[in-house]
Amino acid sequence: MAFRRAGKKRKLSSPAPSSSKGQAAKKTKKTTKTKTSSTGSAAPVKKEKKPKGLMDMPPEIRNRIYHFAFEREDLFEGWEFAVPLVDSHAGHRCGQSQWPMSKYDCSLSARNFLGLTQTCKLIRKEYRPIWLRNSSIRVRPRHLMLYIHAFYGCVTDYSTNMPKLIQISHLQDAVGEQIIDLTQMLRMRTASSGIKFEFIPHELTEKEGPWIQDWSDCDICQGFSDIASDDEESEAFICYHDDIHRDVYAEYLLGGEYPYLGPLNKFIAHDNAKWLKDIRDRKVTRVKLDLSDGDYFAPEIAIRLSNGSDVVTTELSMKSMLGAASAYVKDRGLGNANNHEASLHFMVQICGGAHG
Repeated sequence: MAFRRAGKKRKLSSPAPSSSKGQAAKKTKKTTKTKTSSTGSAAPVKKEKKPKGLMDMPPEIRNRIYHFAFEREDLFEGWEFAVPLVDSHAGHRCGQSQWPMSKYDCSLSARNFLGLTQTCKLIRKEYRPIWLRNSSIRVRPRHLMLYIHAFYGCVTDYSTNMPKLIQISHLQDAVGEQIIDLTQMLRMRTASSGIKFEFIPHELTEKEGPWIQDWSDCDICQGFSDIASDDEESEAFICYHDDIHRDVYAEYLLGGEYPYLGPLNKFIAHDNAKWLKDIRDRKVTRVKLDLSDGDYFAPEIAIRLSNGSDVVTTELSMKSMLGAASAYVKDRGLGNANNHEASLHFMVQICGGAHG
């Protein structure tokens, strides 16, 4: 009996060695943790500061930078010429870019910040609306809708992100420019008050013209008798009065060849509230400039109207088509665009009838 009890005691006390191993393992773990923590605190890792770039800046700072990235226009004597959409002479030489080049440096693009809209999705999303609103574009009349489709897609809402200026480079003798549809321009201007349309003579936008003169043909240069008398110096002398000659040529074009552009630009910018509402509500269905008769001092503006206009409805009730057309032009103040140099002749079309 004594032997059996002693065996039972040994069986009960047998787990003791395993508990001692567990305590040793705990001590080992504690020691390891202590070493790890002591090593980490003794030699902290220094994080290197990365240089700040555009993408690391706050959005407010980026927007401030974006507003400094605007295209420069060609300015002289109060005239402002926007950068053309594409270079009309591009493609004649191998490797020549279609983008317009700078007037000041032919090796540089005249549209410097378009590439910024194509860098990445974030910058395109942030900067492209700013670039569009601050841009000035010069196009030929036939290229206007191509520009709208390329930059804005098939949109019908022209109230946001419209350019501040669209210049129409107009050559009256060119094929297809005898009759110009103004409807889209008027709808865009009505939807966005910040946009401006302006017709300018195409001859003034060319890099070379009658204003580029040799010093011997310049009256100002001929005033310097000391230069004109010296043959060696006169051969090397360059005339720097291009801007003055260009301004004189502009006055000649607007007074003789394009006298209707002043009234036409005033008509497009006409801000009569009823007139704008008619365009917005599609009561004015089409507006065209007609130069086919060659009378540049009294060109025709053809306006097609629906019979929903208040003035038209009143006059038609008296069975007077001519009275309806005349009353509409007077009530909308369209005649205010005319000046002493040229007058627009309004031809109002109502429900199939035409009277001016």
